[in-house]
Amino acid sequence: MEVIEKYKYCGRDYKADSRLNGTTSLNTHLKKCQKIPRKVDNTQTQLCLQKDGQINGGVLWIFEQGLVRRALVEMVITKELPFSFVVKKGVKKFMSIAQPLFNVPSRRTITRDYFQVYGKERLKALN
Repeated sequence: MEVIEKYKYCGRDYKADSRLNGTTSLNTHLKKCQKIPRKVDNTQTQLCLQKDGQINGGVLWIFEQGLVRRALVEMVITKELPFSFVVKKGVKKFMSIAQPLFNVPSRRTITRDYFQVYGKERLKALN
């Protein structure tokens, strides 16, 4: 006797005997079904693009060189890394893959940025 079940989210019919019919088609459908409620991670901004490339319900991410440089300086400060760390091959390769638009600054530039950050944070601490 053949058992046919309706999938509860989209109503599609599936044969329910896993020994006779297998589960591959259901597993494939689970990955693609648009009506399945998915757990959404609200800690990150979601970028949802339609097929034509238009943004749908998401926020467009914009690269800012200055913010990334500031984060790099803060990493050097908090991890107590040498200024020459930023010009090593590993960092350059990582940044070329993670964000190809980022222009890795020289160690002298990082040193200048370091003292700017230090001065701003020092003024905050005094106030």
